[in-house]
Amino acid sequence: MRSESLITTVQYHTFSLVARCPVLLVCAQDGNICFFSVALETKGYLTLLCSLKLAPRLHSICASFCPLLSLEKGEFIGT
Repeated sequence: MRSESLITTVQYHTFSLVARCPVLLVCAQDGNICFFSVALETKGYLTLLCSLKLAPRLHSICASFCPLLSLEKGEFIGT
């Protein structure tokens, strides 16, 4: 994520099935979405789990965690 890009979304979840710890979702105006694990034992240290670059759009992009409707493990993110 470029440092000069404006952040449009920051969401925190207390637990993730994928990461097995708290996670942070960050979306920037330039279309970058980043999914971080949060290590609480080291004062909130962030580790990038994955990132995605969306195609440029005219309007700002926001991202959100979506609840699972099945018993499958995983996280879903909607934009």
